[in-house]
Amino acid sequence: MSKTNGFYNKYRKSQAQLHAARDQVKHLKMELREDKLEIKMKRELIATLSGGTRILAKALKPIEPIQYANQSDEQGTVIALLSDVHAEHKITLAQTNNVNKFNIDICTNRLTAYFNNMVKLTNIFRKDIQLDTLIWGWLGDMIHGFIHEEYLRTNYLTPIEASLYMTEMLGRGIEFVLNNGGFKRIVIVCKIGNHSRTTQKIYSDEEALHSHEWGIYKSLANKYPQVGWIIDESYFTYFGVYDKLLRFHHGHAFKYMGGIGGIQIPLMRFIAKVNRQRRADMDIIGHWHTRMFDATNGFIVNSSVCGPDPYSIRLGFPTEPPTQQYQILDYHRGFTINAPIMLE
Repeated sequence: MSKTNGFYNKYRKSQAQLHAARDQVKHLKMELREDKLEIKMKRELIATLSGGTRILAKALKPIEPIQYANQSDEQGTVIALLSDVHAEHKITLAQTNNVNKFNIDICTNRLTAYFNNMVKLTNIFRKDIQLDTLIWGWLGDMIHGFIHEEYLRTNYLTPIEASLYMTEMLGRGIEFVLNNGGFKRIVIVCKIGNHSRTTQKIYSDEEALHSHEWGIYKSLANKYPQVGWIIDESYFTYFGVYDKLLRFHHGHAFKYMGGIGGIQIPLMRFIAKVNRQRRADMDIIGHWHTRMFDATNGFIVNSSVCGPDPYSIRLGFPTEPPTQQYQILDYHRGFTINAPIMLE
């Protein structure tokens, strides 16, 4: 009787092991089918996106450099910059020694003031010079993003919510400038910032394609085809205006290094290095939240919309008011009037 029970127990155990093995094989086969399907989908996606031409890029027309046939006219081109909005960034008076406060309502008010004051400046300068063309440099960091862990709990919006908000605000700005700016031609040069990335670290390869801002720009380009759009995937964007070559980038490719002279020396070193690739007459950047213009050394640095924050206060950076850059490139005289676009 004991032998029979022992045999039965062994049989039952072996059957259980057999069923478990069959279940495992079945599960592995299911996983294999799913992996094959995923590989097939990824190959199809790669095939679709390969070859240097992407689906969304087909809607963009090549943008010709700015030129004028009649060289005797007093004429110029407006270069207006918009960057470092950090739309959903939480800044309180308590965190900044009563220097600055920033939230979604304040962001809306400052952006509205930006669109209005940019047009007002243009109308003022039109008394002496013909200004029919706007080069609108959108230089990145439109949103604050989740690039640091603390932002997950401090930001007013998630990156997707902030992207939707900025898409709406930028769309309003385009419509306002189209209706009130008096420009015959508008070219928007779009660059991504480091805060809009969806990756933990900054990518060199396909950095733009892992950015919420790239999606914002593409969406607006499809909605407003009457505006000229430059949305490339390179870190640098080059664009010719008259006899000048402008180089647009966000500005996060070089380090500050803590020098007493601020970013000027590191920036000049970086420009000298990049000019060995392709020489430009003017580098136009954001990122550093400081307003600078140097016609001799060839750079324009944009300030911010959000203004001083706890990070800049802690590191002892100058507490600049929120402004944006406005520049006129005169056909005969080069880079002339440089003025702040006031936001408050």
